[in-house]
Amino acid sequence: MWRPEAAALSRDGRVLSYDRRGFGLSTGTPSLARDVDDAVALLDACRLPSAVLIGASQGARVALRVALGAPDRVRGLILDAPPDELGRGRGALTDEIPLDQCRALARAGDMPAVRRLWLEHPFTRLVRADPAAQRLLESVVARYPGADLLEAAPRPAPLGNLGTLAVPTLVLNGASDLPSRIESGVALATAVPGARHHVLAGAGHLANLDDPGAYEAAIRAFVDKLPAFQR
Repeated sequence: MWRPEAAALSRDGRVLSYDRRGFGLSTGTPSLARDVDDAVALLDACRLPSAVLIGASQGARVALRVALGAPDRVRGLILDAPPDELGRGRGALTDEIPLDQCRALARAGDMPAVRRLWLEHPFTRLVRADPAAQRLLESVVARYPGADLLEAAPRPAPLGNLGTLAVPTLVLNGASDLPSRIESGVALATAVPGARHHVLAGAGHLANLDDPGAYEAAIRAFVDKLPAFQR
């Protein structure tokens, strides 16, 4: 899903993207705690002392926890369409996303039905009718193994005090994202000192696929203001 941004932003610096455990081409059991360790391990393996972290949806939970646990490794933090971490929203994970239906289908062995449901649901459906973006989305969903639906993943650890987070932070939402995700984005931007909330007008939950140009512009505008990246 990050292919458009990786191609564009690699002109400005080194870009790393990876599949979390149990997703895409990565094997293993999905685990938010191990995802956090894996992100730091990836920086270590690439001999990178720090980086700007971008996490979308569940990936935003990983990026946020890396910044809280290892702030010295994070030059800047971009949280795209984060779930409700503060218990203030409407609970999109249960109310607006049909996870129970997906779990039942996956456990019955009907992953094709799960993939069709994801592609048709407003949470994943693209706002703009761009054929290339739609093909990319379909290829991503086609390789979704559903491991997170088959395993009872442990609940993530509490975040702790967001008021102590001193990492420069940008929170993104597509204007057509689920209302609960926009509420969550506003709540996080309010809770993190100095964070900014930016809304992408022509995008839904998958904002980077809906409007790659605006998405990349928002990233560049944020990164260019970071002291370590000023030219």
